[in-house]
Amino acid sequence: MKVTLTLKFDHEERPAIRESWLHFPPKFFAPHEEQAQHNHSQSLKRLNERGGLSAVEAMLILQGKPLPRIGEWADELNALQFVLEAFDAWKKQEHG
Repeated sequence: MKVTLTLKFDHEERPAIRESWLHFPPKFFAPHEEQAQHNHSQSLKRLNERGGLSAVEAMLILQGKPLPRIGEWADELNALQFVLEAFDAWKKQEHG
């Protein structure tokens, strides 16, 4: 699953967008298929084919939470930190 982190910088009054992608094994998100369907009305496979998830979307799926209303989105960096910590915990569980 591709997870995208988009950071917006204001440099000399010019907005710039920087994107980074992280790729996670499908097995990591597989137990959360139902939440992905609930949040996006699409399978994880289809979401990945369409470009993946934002860090916030990934965090909400992993937490089992629905998408918030517009204006209530979490901070991208905090969401990415959550996803990475969840992945580390998953790896330890998978590989002992």
